[in-house]
Amino acid sequence: MIATMASGPEEEAKHELTQWMYDHGAINVYWEKTSKWDYPTFKTESTDRPDLLVETESGGIIAIEAKSGDDSGNIYAAPSQLQRYWQKSIIGNEIYRADGENVEPDVFVMATEHAPAGRLYEATYNNDHFQVGDDWGGSQYARDRGWLPDGEYNATKCTIRVMWKYAGAFASEVGGATGVGIGALLSSRLDGGDVDVPYLLYWQDGDTYWEELR
Repeated sequence: MIATMASGPEEEAKHELTQWMYDHGAINVYWEKTSKWDYPTFKTESTDRPDLLVETESGGIIAIEAKSGDDSGNIYAAPSQLQRYWQKSIIGNEIYRADGENVEPDVFVMATEHAPAGRLYEATYNNDHFQVGDDWGGSQYARDRGWLPDGEYNATKCTIRVMWKYAGAFASEVGGATGVGIGALLSSRLDGGDVDVPYLLYWQDGDTYWEELR
């Protein structure tokens, strides 16, 4: 059956993210269904899969659940969807194929078209304040070592941290090491400056990582 070539808000968000990543180190960005932009597609055994699969210059594979950042309700659904894809990957219940070959995602992240600004939500009114870290606990220690960005948007941060709590619980259930990360696609803007390079903020096996998409 041929997929409908829709171009609603979520499709437009995926298109913006795709172009941004192609501009900054992505070799291929595969979509889970055909689009009016004619991007390449990937397949899985089930129809329950992320929106995008990204191949980076270093050979990494990033799976992305993309949402329109103008609809908070859709963003709220992203963490549970991402957890499901991440868990299936860990326990071996899903096979990803791109260009006729099996591939294994290294990291699962959620994203909206606001990723170049370093956030998930639309920054209107007071719903997502930006805060530069100023505490001297574990978070500051992690920021000093490049494991977290220098600053984060509150609502985005809370969404990510709650997701990590559930990820940690699942990792404990399956015996600890998972070998696969989970988090969000954000931007180098969180470290200051005007450059919006794609960065991944993710959790894996008890540690956090803040890394350029490359």
